[in-house]
Amino acid sequence: MKITNYGTSGINPYKRDWQKADQLNTKTGNKKDQIEISQEAIEMQKRREPVGQERIANLKAQIENGTYTINYQKLAEKMIATFKRESETGE
Repeated sequence: MKITNYGTSGINPYKRDWQKADQLNTKTGNKKDQIEISQEAIEMQKRREPVGQERIANLKAQIENGTYTINYQKLAEKMIATFKRESETGE
């Protein structure tokens, strides 16, 4: 019995997929991610209260010094409230 390849059946179909993927990678490989911040967001950032920045700096210092403590009761209450809110809104 003689078997011959007719048409493209002799070509590895996966090889074509690899070639297509390589072509897509080379086309999009030179692009870099970009982010654009709207003017409104920049203005909001400027109006932000400096108290928040002081609090963040204080928390960072506490963490670095090893003096930061977690109020687990408060954390659990906020987690439960978040889960309840998400289940009510269907998020």
